[in-house]
Amino acid sequence: MVDLFHDGISSNNGCERSFDSSDKCSDVGSLQNSATMITHSWKRSKKTNGQDILGHNLFLSAWAEVIVCKKDYGKLWIVVEQGALAGWASNDKDGNPAVGPYYLKNILYVGKNPVNGAIDLHVRENFLCSHWTNLKLKMVAEVRKWILDIVKCIMPKNELLLYSVRNLCAGGSVWIRQGTACAWSSGWMFLDEHKLYYALDGCAILFELDVRKFIGMKSTLSKIDWCASVVGSMKGPFLLLQEGGSLFVQAEYDSATLTWIDLLNHQMECSGYRLEDSKLTSDDVPVIVDKCIKFISTYGLLQPGLYRRNGPNFEVRSLLAEFRKDPVNMHLLPGSGDMINVVADVLRSFFRQLDSPLVPYHIQDRLFAVASLKDPARLDEYHEILMGLPRIRIQTLRRILDHLKDVTELAYANLATIENVAKIFGPTLFSVEQGNGVDNSFTTTIQQVNLVKDLLTYYASIFRISAREMIIKSKINMLQEKSNQTKARADGFLVPVHILEKDNHTFNVQSSSNAEQVCDAARNRPAVRNEVDVNHFALFEEIKCGQLERRVNPPEKMSSMITGRWLDWEPAECFLLFKRDPIPYSFRLSYPFADDVRIAEQGAKSFSVGHLKLEGGLVAYYNKGLKKVNEWHTDDILWYAGHESSRKPPYPHTLTFILPKDDNFKYKSKNMGYCVAFRAATLRTQWLNAVISSQQDFHENSSMPLVQI
Repeated sequence: MVDLFHDGISSNNGCERSFDSSDKCSDVGSLQNSATMITHSWKRSKKTNGQDILGHNLFLSAWAEVIVCKKDYGKLWIVVEQGALAGWASNDKDGNPAVGPYYLKNILYVGKNPVNGAIDLHVRENFLCSHWTNLKLKMVAEVRKWILDIVKCIMPKNELLLYSVRNLCAGGSVWIRQGTACAWSSGWMFLDEHKLYYALDGCAILFELDVRKFIGMKSTLSKIDWCASVVGSMKGPFLLLQEGGSLFVQAEYDSATLTWIDLLNHQMECSGYRLEDSKLTSDDVPVIVDKCIKFISTYGLLQPGLYRRNGPNFEVRSLLAEFRKDPVNMHLLPGSGDMINVVADVLRSFFRQLDSPLVPYHIQDRLFAVASLKDPARLDEYHEILMGLPRIRIQTLRRILDHLKDVTELAYANLATIENVAKIFGPTLFSVEQGNGVDNSFTTTIQQVNLVKDLLTYYASIFRISAREMIIKSKINMLQEKSNQTKARADGFLVPVHILEKDNHTFNVQSSSNAEQVCDAARNRPAVRNEVDVNHFALFEEIKCGQLERRVNPPEKMSSMITGRWLDWEPAECFLLFKRDPIPYSFRLSYPFADDVRIAEQGAKSFSVGHLKLEGGLVAYYNKGLKKVNEWHTDDILWYAGHESSRKPPYPHTLTFILPKDDNFKYKSKNMGYCVAFRAATLRTQWLNAVISSQQDFHENSSMPLVQI
């Protein structure tokens, strides 16, 4: 397999390769940029005869508990033969089958249920009808063999797929759309542990994606993104997000789509204490390791006692638990002086709590033996042994050692000499807290410390770091050191900004930046540069996990939201998003009255008739009988498009407004703020434009669009 990148399509070793049917495999905004692609000519595939395609040569039999469309048939003798699956009450197959027959050629999906271990099948009755049947077969053994054999019968027959299918969790036919700019195409998809493979009909590429690198999945999408070839769908597709692209997937039947969603959600959880189960960056480093190192490199390289002073135990445990729960959406923000020590403790604890050490036990004796040599050739021995590690382990080891080398080079400030760091990270990288009964003796600890000293001292030689890489890294370190020395920590911190959609592309800005500066920077990002009419993009403050959004006014600083509100609210539910603003601001499209709207007050779910009026810099609220209920200054109100899912407004066009300075305001309360429902989208836009233009920080001549919807 060759890792390829779609700029001219070249491999990572510089070789040029060409592909057939490349028009179906456009690289615009799709996950294939970060996928491993295996090439193969469909024309050269060895086709099997029709008997094999229909599974006529396959024979399987076993007892299984059977559920068909939620009806429990109890234990039946399930037989697969002559291209069909059926079940009898006895293994003599007397009389008509209790269930079936279901023809293998009509199977849309087959896979192992991640919760109860049963085999899930989605089968169409026949090609002339749209009626689908869901079967669940719970058997004692050979679940994977059944899935693998059935998949091989129903999948497109070509050498490429047959070679790749080894140890399946699930497989089936689906419709696939690579990114937002491509068309839908029929194809085939299967899951093998942490690897998701898919192939498009007529395309000579098999795409391989690592589920551990997915940064999110969305299962509720706008109908504009649904596959038009799927008839009668009520749920639509789901969207897989990975750094650099996205992938839309929809099965021909909603139930099969939901089964894929459940399976991938389970795989994406990556729970447990195996390094191989961790959420990964594009460089195959655990996300928790990457984020901790970046945080310490940004804020803590010069802190005295780095990695030798412990953080408060409760904060360390809490932060580590949050990381294990959702490492992708866990963002570290500088807080108290202990925060650096807390993050450093979390990094060490992550390694110590693994089920096996980062450097496996089976190679440690070889490494210790090499470390005892005085011959310079031992560096080559180190290299040969370490390069035999799985990619995740060698990439993680290289990343942590590279970071620790940066730390030790600033020992004059942080007092973290190679000797001190080796004493801490020797046991951390070579042993774990629990597990296989391998205890560290004093002699073993000394060997671990000496080995880490060697790895840090000769890091560049052992890992073959080029002179160019060393020069670039040295310049970066000098700039980092100069920045840390000349800037007070209170000057600001980095804030992530998402582009186009959450977790699709992100970049960092200083918290002291205002919205206009952020938009200028975002328009020059690669993900936006090729978009049409980028001046109609805007920065949005998203809260309540994206249920509510507010267009950020040009003068607003990022710190006014992050430290001014989010830290007191729920930071994990808030983020900044730069995306297209569909309706540019127009003074002609504004109206200072919102008549006959439906309003739900703070904490309330029910809506009643009301009226809003903009008068003299105030927003006045009148009830149905035109009696004034309340009024607020426009500059004290934050207006968000949308509503919380717990509210059920009578109209879909809603605004939610809050008064964050009000003593009665509580972000975490149910049904936060006032919710206003409008009969039409135009009425909502007219009112919103009116209140925006009345606010003190409104800039009509700003180059940034000003509409929030």
